[in-house]
Amino acid sequence: MKKLVSTILLICMIFSLTACGAQKTPAEENGQNPVMNFIGLYGAGRGSLFVEAEGQENAKITVTWGSSAFESSTWVMSGKFDPETLTMEYADCVRTDSVYASDGSVASEIVAYENGAGRITFHEDPLSLTWDDDQDHMADGTVFEYCSVAPLEPAAPTVNGSDFAGIWQCDRVTIEIVPLNDGYHSLVFWPSSASENTVWSYDCYFDGLESMTSFETGTKTNMVWDNNGDLVSEDVIFGDGAVCFNINESGKLIWQEFKENAGEGMEFEHLLPDGIAPSAKEFADGYFRVIGNCQSGAGGSSLALASAACAAYQFASAQAIWNVDLPLMRGEMLAGWESLTDGERAAFDANLLEVAQLIDSCLFDWEGVRGVFEDAGVADTMETLLADPRAQSSWSTLFAHTLTMGNSEG
Repeated sequence: MKKLVSTILLICMIFSLTACGAQKTPAEENGQNPVMNFIGLYGAGRGSLFVEAEGQENAKITVTWGSSAFESSTWVMSGKFDPETLTMEYADCVRTDSVYASDGSVASEIVAYENGAGRITFHEDPLSLTWDDDQDHMADGTVFEYCSVAPLEPAAPTVNGSDFAGIWQCDRVTIEIVPLNDGYHSLVFWPSSASENTVWSYDCYFDGLESMTSFETGTKTNMVWDNNGDLVSEDVIFGDGAVCFNINESGKLIWQEFKENAGEGMEFEHLLPDGIAPSAKEFADGYFRVIGNCQSGAGGSSLALASAACAAYQFASAQAIWNVDLPLMRGEMLAGWESLTDGERAAFDANLLEVAQLIDSCLFDWEGVRGVFEDAGVADTMETLLADPRAQSSWSTLFAHTLTMGNSEG
């Protein structure tokens, strides 16, 4: 089912803004099901509707509607098509709500209801339809336009979600696709001057086939800085952008923004990890000793832990750990670890999990722990870091590789 849902969503998003409104060839007067005049894919924003003919006079309808990057609902219904009124009444609709994992697989699937009623009304010029759903009223007044989809070309070589991660460049536009625990976050940076930048931000998931996609939850923001580097204005232009990233046969990233098609004609080169991992000394001073020196269990230890958590998170972010050469980074980490005294290693081991747990609390309940960071004087810094998905990915990568060094109790 997931492949059907993904295919319907993807095809609809790609073609609904460029090929809608085309006319189809009428069915011949030979006893053929009149629904054949309307079969195909129809699109309206983040909703897609697929029409099939059943038997000699019935139509089968499948509707898919995305509510977030990882959630969608599907309605399946059928009924007799009336060629006089161009309508199909139904009373057998089954709605299924699905939640997807970051790899595109179905994490959960719940049947919300059965035997829903409503009607589909078809329109011939231009070819379109409307859906009146008596149960949910999802699309009242919405017109679904026909999408004239050309035959699909042979599938491109299989790609994985990890193939999209990293930094991509085309002229002055940069795309960063950051892996997170529950999916991916993509940022598109388009500077118009030294002090102005437009940023598109999307929560994405890999569809399990060949694309990195999102539903209409993306934001576009215009940002302006003064000569001192301070942010002067931050204007959100829209908050319902949808995106699809593909990698073509040449290994270039294609950016399709469906709200305004900003990336039309652009092909992005994948920049290899820059390889500038922190040095052994930077690991020793900026990471291991910072955590080891927070004196867990002593008076004022909560403030010391907050300061250490902020400093460790900031270290991971500043070093862009999410995008460095990992084998090189591990070598420098081990060298930094070997440069510590036995006492410094023991202190790091004693404090690491407390620092990591505090960072987890920041990610999942910032308001609940903000007070201790305010008392430590680092709340503003930590809050800024928490808003950056690259910082989260960098810390997750650093912490995971710390644990696999085999030197900490974690």
